[in-house]
Amino acid sequence: MVLAVGVAHFINDAYSSFLSPLLPRLMDRLGMSIALATILAMTWSLAGSLIQPAAGYLADRYGRKFFVIGGPLISGVFLSLIGLAPSVAVLAAILIAGGIGSAAFHPPGAAMSGGAAEGKGSGLRMSIFAFGGLLGFAVGPLIVVALVAVVGLSGMWVAMLPAIAVCSVLVFVLPSDRPHPDAPKPPPPLEVLRALRGPLGAIFVIGALSGFLQRLFLTLSPIISFQDGVSEAT
Repeated sequence: MVLAVGVAHFINDAYSSFLSPLLPRLMDRLGMSIALATILAMTWSLAGSLIQPAAGYLADRYGRKFFVIGGPLISGVFLSLIGLAPSVAVLAAILIAGGIGSAAFHPPGAAMSGGAAEGKGSGLRMSIFAFGGLLGFAVGPLIVVALVAVVGLSGMWVAMLPAIAVCSVLVFVLPSDRPHPDAPKPPPPLEVLRALRGPLGAIFVIGALSGFLQRLFLTLSPIISFQDGVSEAT
């Protein structure tokens, strides 16, 4: 099961990396400034992060399988449509939808892997989940740039087909995990937020700052490189 969730993580994060390398093309096609492009990237990032606590809470109450499959599917379908966006407003809506899909996957995906990783071999199993996401995020830009070079932005929609295929298989591979009627209910959100006081809160802040710097670099580096005459493939 951990391997299957790792594959889902690969799919989800591969599509999540599509935007940055295509920003220069999208800016040229839609007449966007650098400021507007960074706002769009921020919009996608916020959509992919702010609802994660809610997604985790709902997954704890109603089961994780739906989110682990539905998240990458939504992310893959919508983020494959960014090349078809006729306007900045439509592109923003597509990015928000794709971000919501990504956000819906991560908390229950990590929890499902963690639940399967209790006991012997837990470190290896959790590393498989993490490796899947990192690998997807690394190869996603290479895949989408190569694809767009062949079919163009308007043909980029075909990128959704692997997500549909993989998620269809995961329906049969992942076990049902609906909570038992007698299982204790998850703690209320306010109680969870109180846990952010102390060391956990410090880790949260460090993670947020790290994510901000990473997103800043990933957004601006393709734009700066393109303006300096560096090709997408490079």
